[in-house]
Amino acid sequence: MPTSLVPLLTNHLIGAFGWRGAYIGFGGLFALVIFPILLFFFYDARDRDSSRSRAEQSKDLPGRTVRKGFHARQFYQIGVAGFLITGVL
Repeated sequence: MPTSLVPLLTNHLIGAFGWRGAYIGFGGLFALVIFPILLFFFYDARDRDSSRSRAEQSKDLPGRTVRKGFHARQFYQIGVAGFLITGVL
């Protein structure tokens, strides 16, 4: 359903505000939809337990550090896959 509505919305926004205004309008629409979802549904284990300091909480969490994450093979595989999918679409 959104696929069939986007061209209609695009034509309306371009007709009313020009292509630059439509571009900004889509950015605003994206922000209005995505940011509330991020705020309400995405959190990590550190957010659940506020009685301990951030340093204490970080020691207990499994996984990699940020530096090790950026150097991992899987990080680059995800990046290449995203690039290829974006190129196909």
